[in-house]
Amino acid sequence: MVSGRRTFLVRGPLTPTSQARVLARLAIIAGIAGILSTVPMWPPAQMVLLTTLLLTGAGSALLCWVNLSGSGTVAGIIGVSVATVIALACSLLWSKLWYPVPSCVLLSLGVLVIGSARLWTLRDEVEH
Repeated sequence: MVSGRRTFLVRGPLTPTSQARVLARLAIIAGIAGILSTVPMWPPAQMVLLTTLLLTGAGSALLCWVNLSGSGTVAGIIGVSVATVIALACSLLWSKLWYPVPSCVLLSLGVLVIGSARLWTLRDEVEH
């Protein structure tokens, strides 16, 4: 807390509730970044947005519901996110339903909805 305002940055050790809030916010940011990466723009900007979804999207959406230690959370976010993208791409290729832009938007919307739902469930809990 800085002068009575909430900040995205967390100072000090995370409580399970504050960790869940941070991860839910990260999921929302990753979901928005994934959707924006499908908009035609400067390719390096698209790359950064898509990489944000790839490395943090599904992992933060899943782990905002689970309490892990600090280093376990970071490893889990990256591992689950990359594994989800690979599994989704492989299954869509195998079923001959691979369309990159709709697949990215679908994954991004899923991450965004899950992060928003978790933040909604935490709305009444007091943050320490």
